[in-house]
Amino acid sequence: MRFIKIFTSLLALLVLSSISSAIFIGVNGSSPPTCVQGINFIWNFSTIQAAVNNATTGDTIYVCKNSTNPYGEQVVVNVSVNIYGNQSTDVNLSIPTTAPILFNVTSNWVNITNISFNGGDGTGGTFVSGILLSSSNYSKIYNNSFTKNLYNIYVYNSNNVTIENNSIDRQQHGGASEISIYLNSSSMNNITNNSFYTSGGSGGNKHFYKVS
Repeated sequence: MRFIKIFTSLLALLVLSSISSAIFIGVNGSSPPTCVQGINFIWNFSTIQAAVNNATTGDTIYVCKNSTNPYGEQVVVNVSVNIYGNQSTDVNLSIPTTAPILFNVTSNWVNITNISFNGGDGTGGTFVSGILLSSSNYSKIYNNSFTKNLYNIYVYNSNNVTIENNSIDRQQHGGASEISIYLNSSSMNNITNNSFYTSGGSGGNKHFYKVS
């Protein structure tokens, strides 16, 4: 019984230690890191990927506006972190058509908030996804905006995901079908209070949801 009590106490201390060690990481692109006040950052990076690469479970990454240009990068998120666009109308990701995915999320418990995902012109039959959740359980996509992605949010083999309060433009290009939210081999997901609209494009099909 004494051994069990000691083991339980040690386990509690380890959990508390891992929570207290979570840090704030700043991303400021090519701009001075001034969009967040009153938070002591351990590191400051010019790209979102660099911040993710240096993050550990439970960290929060604050993304500031990148000068006058969007962040032109593809981000692989393979750690459980919070990614927060601190200037919600100005934190944009945009890539050429040849790039397949803006955010490729492969870890559980990832939260993405206040970021705009622009997939380029969406032509040429290229698989363009704003966010791909691949085997990412218990993740949350909240209060983001999406435009010009063939798949704005693609959920693959991921369960207990929350997709809430996002603005999704079903603008379609090149005669291809655009799907706002695609659920593939996924279940027990919460999709609520999202806004869908169409700003342009011709031909092809537009879908709010697709489930397979």
